[in-house]
Amino acid sequence: MAQDLESICWVRGGEKFVCTYADGSYIIWTLEDGVKSLQTATTPYGPFPCKPITKVDYKTAPGDAFLIFAGGMPRASYGDRHTVTVMRGDKHVAFEFTSKFVDCLVLSSGDADAEHDDPHTLVVLADEEVVLIDLETDGWPTFKLPYLQSPHASAIMCTTHCSNVPEALWNNIAAAGEKQGSIHSPRDWPITGGKSLNEEVTKRELLLTGHEDGVVRFWDVSGIAMKLLYKLNTAPFFLSEHENQQDHDEEWPPFRKVGTFDPYSDDPRLGIQKISLCLANAILAVGGTAGQVVLLEMSMEEKEKELHEIYVQIIDRDNFVWKGHEPLTPKDGPLKLAAGCQPLTVMQMTPPAACTALALSSEYGLVAAGTAHGLTLFDYVQKKEVLSRCTLEAGAGEAGTPKRKNFRKSLRESFRRLRKVRLRKAPAAEDAAAGEEKRAKKEKKEKEKKEEKVSEVKEKKEETKEETKPEEKKEEEKKDEDKKEETKEAEPASVEPAEETETQASTETAEVTAEEAPATTTADEKKGEEVEEAKQKDEEKKEEEGEKKEEATEEATKPEEPKPESSKVEEEARPKSPEKTEAREDEGMPSVVRCLCITRTFLVNGTTNTPTLWAGTGSGAIYIYTVTIPNAEQRKEEAVSAQLGKEIQLKHKAAVMAIQVIDSANYPLPDTAAASKNIAKEPNMDGNHKVIICSMEQFKVFHLPSLKPYCKYKLVSHHSSLVRRIGFVKYTSSKNEEYSEWCLTCMSQLGELSIYSIPQLRKQILKPCTSKDDIHGIGSTVFTQDGEGMYLSSASEFVRFSLCPHMVTDATCVLELAEGMRPPPPQPKPEVTVETEEAAKVKGKVEAAEAPAAEEKKEEAKEEEGKAEPEKEGEAEEKTEEGEKPVDESTPGEMTGDITQDSITDHIADEEKATEDKAKEIESTAVEVKKIEDGGANEAPPVTAGGDQ
Repeated sequence: MAQDLESICWVRGGEKFVCTYADGSYIIWTLEDGVKSLQTATTPYGPFPCKPITKVDYKTAPGDAFLIFAGGMPRASYGDRHTVTVMRGDKHVAFEFTSKFVDCLVLSSGDADAEHDDPHTLVVLADEEVVLIDLETDGWPTFKLPYLQSPHASAIMCTTHCSNVPEALWNNIAAAGEKQGSIHSPRDWPITGGKSLNEEVTKRELLLTGHEDGVVRFWDVSGIAMKLLYKLNTAPFFLSEHENQQDHDEEWPPFRKVGTFDPYSDDPRLGIQKISLCLANAILAVGGTAGQVVLLEMSMEEKEKELHEIYVQIIDRDNFVWKGHEPLTPKDGPLKLAAGCQPLTVMQMTPPAACTALALSSEYGLVAAGTAHGLTLFDYVQKKEVLSRCTLEAGAGEAGTPKRKNFRKSLRESFRRLRKVRLRKAPAAEDAAAGEEKRAKKEKKEKEKKEEKVSEVKEKKEETKEETKPEEKKEEEKKDEDKKEETKEAEPASVEPAEETETQASTETAEVTAEEAPATTTADEKKGEEVEEAKQKDEEKKEEEGEKKEEATEEATKPEEPKPESSKVEEEARPKSPEKTEAREDEGMPSVVRCLCITRTFLVNGTTNTPTLWAGTGSGAIYIYTVTIPNAEQRKEEAVSAQLGKEIQLKHKAAVMAIQVIDSANYPLPDTAAASKNIAKEPNMDGNHKVIICSMEQFKVFHLPSLKPYCKYKLVSHHSSLVRRIGFVKYTSSKNEEYSEWCLTCMSQLGELSIYSIPQLRKQILKPCTSKDDIHGIGSTVFTQDGEGMYLSSASEFVRFSLCPHMVTDATCVLELAEGMRPPPPQPKPEVTVETEEAAKVKGKVEAAEAPAAEEKKEEAKEEEGKAEPEKEGEAEEKTEEGEKPVDESTPGEMTGDITQDSITDHIADEEKATEDKAKEIESTAVEVKKIEDGGANEAPPVTAGGDQ
């Protein structure tokens, strides 16, 4: 063969093998009479050039054998497709995958002594999923995966977690999912092995994921594995751009698409942005990319129903032009609806911008939705709009205002504020003093003028009688004008004017002074000119900063006054952080509605609670509406009304991420329908409610209904971080399950998890969870009500973490294997070797420490011996001179009390014994230290060290 060999496999019995080549062909070889081919090279998808066959397997069965191979497609027409072909006699199917082929494995039931392989399942591993194909059932269907599903079959766009799902709703969802699995193989899952040791789960938890192709998937996350329960597809409700494009089955090759991974969306407008599920009444609301909100209910009966669409106009401007995509159009005529979630109605917001916030209240039959342009409240019982509000006006002028400021700029603004306050007070005092001086000078000038005029009048009284009268009238008019000017100048001394009044007064004073004395310039006039120039410079700076910034600065300098019943609450400005470097989300879209909340609380007064709608925007504005719901008997006839009750504007203008009302026991108010059906705990509705408003930069608690501030916590000041995800979590004690606390939990843009008490907002814990570079994972974080959370660590993997020791989901399992299949456990090392090594180390250290001391003692003993011999000789000479006989050194008895060789030897022996005792003491100390370091695990044997006697 001139082609390169790609793959090879043996045929059962070992007498044949199959080889595949780079040109898409294969050959069966035999070993009976040497190596020879049974047939010529066969190209299944020839005769045109084909791609290589990268994997081949040949399995025998009663009748025709199975030939299974990967690749081999015609290079020009289908070279980009990922396929695995199964051929058996006349049957031929090319299974097509949407991700790259990795490997495949054929499971057979025949043992070593059987005549045939009898394959029953083909396992195919692709880049993004695992697919199992049933080779025993006619048509070769695929198996429904009990695990290892691909969450990213289409790109995940949103996630929602539901705790304590009612058993009836859970069973309906599972039953609807089982009916969807009728196209799969009826056989049981062919792979068995591991055994779970976890206890049976009694609490039901759902994870809902919204995907780019308009699909909502319901996942069972009660245990250690994610199991797909049900799939809702909203695409069949609408006419798509590719609706008329039908895929015609190709006669050759016989393709069949398998697997669930499909990264390509036919219409991006179908993407799911927001999901809200009411567990009590089984109502589901889904918000899409094109501004569509679909209301669905759970029903186990198949129906044919016509879908109605209601248009809601959010922007009422005539000059507004939408340049985005067109809205989706529902299909005409009745739709065949299978058991499961069936649509009730469709609300289409105009302009068709993506849904950014969604809130559902099945108790009142209302759904609220928000976009980048505004919000709307929709009554899906009567299928009509209740209210709509455009938020573009609230964000006008703020989009161009930079919200990210550094520490230097914040200090500069603070000094500017102080300077402006001083400039307001200083001119008033200067004007008062200058006014008094001007009055005195004017009086002197008037007196001088009067005296001059009187003398002139006396001299020319007879000659110019007619001319003097007009002059006197002019002088009187000037006096009246001077008096008016004096009163105007005296006003700033008593009242603190606005900047415009000060500028006007100073300009008028300068003009009057110029008229009176055009040729002279006094010191007062110079001061007035300097003040005027300074004010003009301030005005120029304000014009550069912008009108909006000037208004915010004026509000910050005004003293705060308590407004318990006002319709608008102002917050104090936030401090800037020098470490804040990340730009805010939706910085260019302050009008976007970030969160919505429908709840019943006290807003009008402290005795009557009413249904309310809360909406938070990207510019820090919160709109609070009171909603009037008719009685149950007249619910379908009378209209629902809503009225703006109060409004809050956060001065730091950070995006509002979450709004939550709590009762007097600090319990977050649940959904009214869940509380009425005992799915959630009944809240305390006696009064003393509070509301927690969470923005990206701070948390703040207000009293209701007065909206007086209770406390706040600034994340930018403490952590230099911004909030990305927020949840209200119930933390149960691990020792006493009856005791629990509700806390605010958030994920920051640094990947850190923090917990704060309610309502004091005291920080309880701050721990890193993921890398700050994992933007996708941080943005996909979702918290459960029991102290856990999830986030996407990759496009196909959820990471589950626990914040409460009482609630930890851990995989405890075992894989049962036959005896001898597991490797033997490692043998422990002998302790003797360890003890000997440790003892040798200790002995070496002791000897090294004692060596200098022993040498010094030996030298001292030698010096004492050398001194003793001269003294002995001197005493013998003295006795000889006195006539006594010399003493024999061999008779030690006669030298009692004198120093002898034996005494010196005994002295040295005593010193050596003391040294030995000291060495033993050092050795015991070293051994005790070693025991402490090793934790008492290994004990060193006793070591003896000392000099030879």
